Amino acid sequence: MLFKNQTNKQDIFMMDQKPNQTEVQLNLTTDKTLNIVFSPMDAQGNTVVYVPNQSTGTPVPASDAFAIKLENIGTEPIVLKKGIPVSDSLAPNSGYFLMAVLLPASIQSTEMGSVQAGSDWGIKSFTDDGNYLMLAPVADIQISVQNSISIQFAGFASDPHQIPQEMSLNLYNLDSSIIGDGNYTTNAVILQVPKPGNQDLNLIAQPEEGSSVVNITPTGASQANTNEINFYLTNDDPLASAIPSTPNVSYIRISFDTGNEIGDLTSVTDAANAIVSILRDYGSKFTLSVEKIQNIPTWKFTASTDIFLNGGSNDRIEFQLSNLISHLEEGIANVYLEFFNIPGFNDGYKTFSLQKVLPSAVISSLSLSPNRIIYGNQIIIAWQTQGASYCTLQCSSIGSIVDASGNTIQNYQQFPANETGLTVTPVLPQLPASTSPVSFSITLTAFTEDGRGGSPEERAVQIEPVSCSLSASISGPILSGTPVTLKWISNYAFSLEIDQGIGTVQANGSIQLIPVNTTTYTLTATGLYGPITSQVTVVVSQVKINSFTPSATSGVLGEKITLTWDVVFATIIDINGQKLTSDSGSIELPLTVSSNLFTLTCQGGEGPAIQSITIPATDAVQITNMNGYIQGGGVYINPVSAIFNWATANATSCTVTANGNIVSNATSGSTNAAAGTGDNPQTVTFVVTAEGPGGPISQSYAV
Repeated sequence: MLFKNQTNKQDIFMMDQKPNQTEVQLNLTTDKTLNIVFSPMDAQGNTVVYVPNQSTGTPVPASDAFAIKLENIGTEPIVLKKGIPVSDSLAPNSGYFLMAVLLPASIQSTEMGSVQAGSDWGIKSFTDDGNYLMLAPVADIQISVQNSISIQFAGFASDPHQIPQEMSLNLYNLDSSIIGDGNYTTNAVILQVPKPGNQDLNLIAQPEEGSSVVNITPTGASQANTNEINFYLTNDDPLASAIPSTPNVSYIRISFDTGNEIGDLTSVTDAANAIVSILRDYGSKFTLSVEKIQNIPTWKFTASTDIFLNGGSNDRIEFQLSNLISHLEEGIANVYLEFFNIPGFNDGYKTFSLQKVLPSAVISSLSLSPNRIIYGNQIIIAWQTQGASYCTLQCSSIGSIVDASGNTIQNYQQFPANETGLTVTPVLPQLPASTSPVSFSITLTAFTEDGRGGSPEERAVQIEPVSCSLSASISGPILSGTPVTLKWISNYAFSLEIDQGIGTVQANGSIQLIPVNTTTYTLTATGLYGPITSQVTVVVSQVKINSFTPSATSGVLGEKITLTWDVVFATIIDINGQKLTSDSGSIELPLTVSSNLFTLTCQGGEGPAIQSITIPATDAVQITNMNGYIQGGGVYINPVSAIFNWATANATSCTVTANGNIVSNATSGSTNAAAGTGDNPQTVTFVVTAEGPGGPISQSYAV
């Protein structure tokens, strides 16, 4: 891309006579130990390549010559092996150090042959992959740690170009730890050697009122939009004297960004048809020549008299850019006016911006799909426009629309000029119950870049009302465990759900259930006028224990106790897991432990029904007492102990543990265990396990 203003600045500077800084450091990062420094540089940080002064013939002094410095900022020496310059296609496999200098695009291939790089470097120009110089050392060069070498160039003879252009280096055949990917890039300007004593020339460049818009041509349009832009160059001081010129030496160059990127005014193909001319009196005072750089035109106006610009507040050079066609996207593009070789003044340039827009906003197609929906379902909106920069959406007088993320779409919200499928969901307020559908309309309006709206287009979808019904094959009363079938139907439901753990269901269906309790099932349907519900209740008879009694309230080990029960509506009955076959009866069960728990469990409606009886065995082993406390800790860092006391009855043996460690085997007594320090006491859990008749038994106690 030629003539791209790499600084991306709208306010263009006037070039200083001398650069304010001397070096441009590139890629000074921890992943490369070879740092590249370009010099000289200007106040904006651009690398400067000086060429001889066209008006005076002054050559480039050595102090201002373009130079590349290679700095070793690593911890090991860097060796540049000798070789001969070859093209970049052969460079990676050459086995020796090579440096390709990819020159700014405005430097022509015919202007590279005179460039030299000193006796230590072989240099050759190539044009196979753009215009570039390839350098190779004539002898091995070692760059010691924290040192550098410089390559000073001479012989650049290009026309000056003050607009920053890209210049880059590609380094070959050094380890990636030294050069990374080998690419180093800077922005460069090509300047004439300034003449001492010259001043900056303060000019103004801007379009005529109403001439800053370029109507672009949409892709596929049957007829191109042809533009005519009028602009001028004048002194910013209305009282300034005349500005002189040197005939056939002083000149103005007009150019603009050309290509297919953001900021380009037009394509290379369309630029070839553009015409730039000077209007009125100044048209006879300048001679036009079109100079192409890589097929991209620039317009050079060379002064034919000794006056560049007359003095006075109304004096200006008026230009016209005509037959301008652009097929690019909307956006801003710059036009550049460079001026050179003005006696007593430094070279400089000015710029102004043009706005690329489509000339009108027209909706060529609009569709909503589907055209009949369930409330809550999404619809797809698609549209095509011509001349539009953006579009807005509005819904009917009731409700709103939300996007795929659930965000409400505002009336002022902007959408692209063309859309192949925008997913939205209509949202309605709570409406009175009805059986009628709702017509929901959406309006699309297309706008130009400057906010001019075209004729809106409206489309509608029909939202259908929701309905549903739920029924049961048996409503009861039934015994728990009896199968029941639920059946439902619905129309235009966005979602259907049955409670009692059934969850989401299809629009129509059935399911077999086995209710254990009386249950009300609710079908909930969402949709237009919803949510709505339908219910059915299945009644299950409730299980009940009428009585559960023992023949005795205590006994001795081995003695059998008679347990008697009476229940109703039970599906399963058991005592301590032993199944019983009738709703009433009795059973004998022995006392086997010190405390015997007998539990009657009845499954059935609203069940289970549970009742328990505890009968002690008086001759069995027992733990009769447990207590404890913390002792010690007079000073906060002193250790403390957990004291524990216990007692048993009818025990033949006993084990006491503290936090899992055995601390005693006495059947009764006292013991202790470490419990931390006074400032950080720890809980100790004692467990007593007693063996004996009806045992073992265990109990825990925390101190």
